[in-house]
Amino acid sequence: MNVPDGWKKVKFKQLAHIDKKSLGSKTSRNYMFKYISLSDVDHGHINYDLPVIKFSDSPSRARRVVSKGDVLFSTVRPNLEGYCRITEAANNLIASTGFAVITPKTNTDAEYISVFVFA
Repeated sequence: MNVPDGWKKVKFKQLAHIDKKSLGSKTSRNYMFKYISLSDVDHGHINYDLPVIKFSDSPSRARRVVSKGDVLFSTVRPNLEGYCRITEAANNLIASTGFAVITPKTNTDAEYISVFVFA
């Protein structure tokens, strides 16, 4: 593939982290968070009206820590096209392990990552 003059090819891992941070087994049982399930994400949009749940009551797949600017990409049920970019403040936001959480590195724009991944 040819690239425009002045551009260079790089590996994706140079642009972003994938699943950079997850909740571990030492997470407080009382930790409260908003949970993003696969059904909350659809064709580039996310339902921000998310349930708040306690870690001890959460599904075992509620583990991926999400921040503003992250890109969610469903790794299961591809026909549902579950992908989006987190554009709102994301305090205590946790996604299902059914998503890859792509966190752009400081030298990379989140919008570029989302267009690159979903185009």
